[in-house]
Amino acid sequence: MFIALASISAIVFFQQPAWSLIPLLVRDHFGGGPAEWGWFTIAHNLGSVIGGVLMSTWGGFRRRVMTMLVGLAAIGGINLARGLMPASLFWLFVVTGFSSGLPSAMFFVSLKAILQSTVPPEMQGRVFATQNSLFWGIGPLGLAILGSLGGVIGLRPLYLLAGAAFILVALTWALTPSVRNLEGGPPEQVARAGGKQRDSMHTESTSP
Repeated sequence: MFIALASISAIVFFQQPAWSLIPLLVRDHFGGGPAEWGWFTIAHNLGSVIGGVLMSTWGGFRRRVMTMLVGLAAIGGINLARGLMPASLFWLFVVTGFSSGLPSAMFFVSLKAILQSTVPPEMQGRVFATQNSLFWGIGPLGLAILGSLGGVIGLRPLYLLAGAAFILVALTWALTPSVRNLEGGPPEQVARAGGKQRDSMHTESTSP
């Protein structure tokens, strides 16, 4: 759980500046104005609503961690596309705003469900407080550092950094057994459950 929350704070560090500076990207890179920003906002909000509805009916994959991994990787790919998109493809940029709705819902809904199902009730207040502190504390720090850096290297590299961060975190989770099996609870609990299951199978196999 610590690895998961710490890595989530890392992607917030990169994502907060990328999201906050989208109006400047619309103006400076795509040459748009209030109307173009309005189209992007409408597409993003519509995608968020549809993504939430789909998650409420579908519920994600059987394993919530897999749903989170797919959502993370998809958001990373969308950020990479925004960073690489030429100025002539503004409407494709609007599509990225719409298409980010479902991956975002997949990530956040699964995260909340995992925290509620694996963290003991007496510790949930502390865990959720830690998560919110990481989200709200790291975001402004990333905006202060990367926002200033964007004025030097340009805005588009910030989206490449954010996309790489999402994909790197998704790979880290996929390759870390303790995070990949997060839904099973603490490692010692998983080990006890596995031992009980093996004992039960052994008892059944030796019963007359």
